Amino acid sequence: MIAKQIHEFNIKAMAKCHDKILSAFTGLSNDIRYDTPKDTGRLRNNWFPSVNSGSNETTESTSDQVMERVKAVKFKLGDTLYLTNNLPYAERIEFTGWSKKAPQGMVRKNIIKWSKYFA
Repeated sequence: MIAKQIHEFNIKAMAKCHDKILSAFTGLSNDIRYDTPKDTGRLRNNWFPSVNSGSNETTESTSDQVMERVKAVKFKLGDTLYLTNNLPYAERIEFTGWSKKAPQGMVRKNIIKWSKYFA
């Protein structure tokens, strides 16, 4: 009886942890996407989520599909989640202030807020 209760508690706790991580990753991804400068929309749409290694993907599309990709990510507890932008000028915008629309970058300014998702 007690073993079954412990097992059920463990299943529920793991599901809550998974949901919290997914919620945090979704929120952070959305913040990064929102703070990505939008001229044509190509840079903003080139954020690709992946599991356990960074994505090598790019797209020519300017249609904002980032959050659909983020919501489709399947992961297990213990996996590492990535959000990658492989356009050559993404790094310049992030680290050199190359864009007046995002002088503080897109990722660094949001990653410092990561803990807000776990408060």
